[in-house]
Amino acid sequence: MLSANPAITCVAVQLVLAAILVVGELSGRLRLPYSKFGTGVGVNSRTGLALAYTTPIFIYIAFWIQGGAPQSTYHLAVLAAFLLHFILFGGF
Repeated sequence: MLSANPAITCVAVQLVLAAILVVGELSGRLRLPYSKFGTGVGVNSRTGLALAYTTPIFIYIAFWIQGGAPQSTYHLAVLAAFLLHFILFGGF
């Protein structure tokens, strides 16, 4: 049985979603209502930012665990920097 490389799968999904969003935004059929500075109808900016900042945290941790949760100083420093960035700048 063939198993897909999670990193390649993630990049492929991101490219497909990006293409869909670009075509949707350009055609006007998929205008995303979220805006950090938006007012009126749409996704609450606090909710939008929470989703934008928590999703990468969970994905990074899942890939870190899937990769064997490496314990080298380098890997722990990268994990800490990544988490600190998203926690501090995510407004939590």
